[in-house]
Amino acid sequence: MQWYYIVLITLGVLVVLYFAGALVIGYGVLLKIIKPVAKWRTHDMSRPQQIRDTKLDFEKLEKQWNAQPFTVTTADKLTLRGVYIDNPNCTGRAKVAIVVHGHTANLIHSYKYADIFYNLGYNVVMYDSRYFGDSDGKFDTLGQLEKLDLSLVVDFARNRYGKDCFLALHGESMGAATVLLETAVRSDIDLVVADCPFSDSRQLYGDLMKGKTIYPLSLLVAITCMFGKKYGYDLRTVNPIEAVRNTDIPIMFIHGDVDTFIPPYHSRNMAREARNSNSLYVEFPNAKHASSYYTDSKRYIEEVTKFVQRIEKISY
Repeated sequence: MQWYYIVLITLGVLVVLYFAGALVIGYGVLLKIIKPVAKWRTHDMSRPQQIRDTKLDFEKLEKQWNAQPFTVTTADKLTLRGVYIDNPNCTGRAKVAIVVHGHTANLIHSYKYADIFYNLGYNVVMYDSRYFGDSDGKFDTLGQLEKLDLSLVVDFARNRYGKDCFLALHGESMGAATVLLETAVRSDIDLVVADCPFSDSRQLYGDLMKGKTIYPLSLLVAITCMFGKKYGYDLRTVNPIEAVRNTDIPIMFIHGDVDTFIPPYHSRNMAREARNSNSLYVEFPNAKHASSYYTDSKRYIEEVTKFVQRIEKISY
């Protein structure tokens, strides 16, 4: 065999291996996004951890709340399960807070935020996002379908508490991205609290892959999107910053300054793009991803309370 045939065959094999490696990595990343191994998959698994980390008395809260179950059915026929909490201190025009948990979590992780809003006189709605907790689903989409699911929960809340109810959304991580994306779905939201959201899923992808692969980001994104078509998921369309640019809803962005999973520049950039003059960015020193509340719960409660009460004075 001539030497140049050997060179061509070798090059061909290397090219095949190169793209095969890219396919494996791209598909692997997709699975970590849409089919993660949820560390806190069930409520029973989450409860002890949340009691330990939040220092809240869950039994006392649950007795006080008397939460009632509800379900909604998504466009793709999934049943989402959650609870609603009627607040006896809420009189006149109803105030409602919908709390959305993050990736790999469930509604038990929303208790700490629900407690803040309940103490501010809000009725509270919490639910398990698709694929997580007690809800149906074989995969999640990092906000792409979740924003449509959230819209159904908003409909539930307005049907229960009144079409004119004052509506607040709180989300953490993927849940924060979801509540921001929701502002592009509908405008009947009065305020949003977004705790450690990502601004652009492609940018998040780049952050997560930085220094871990020789492949160009554009190639891996293309491969992930190619495989994602099977699930109706296209990470190129999941860009909360676009929703922020096009809404006038007041938004509070919260982020830990040592968050390496979703770096704080995501929230900083979105806060700069926010159109409503009452929007703001609050950073928590020494807080990792989704840990601002754990790092300084007293300040967290105070900051959220100030923001919510300020918006209430304007719009309630």
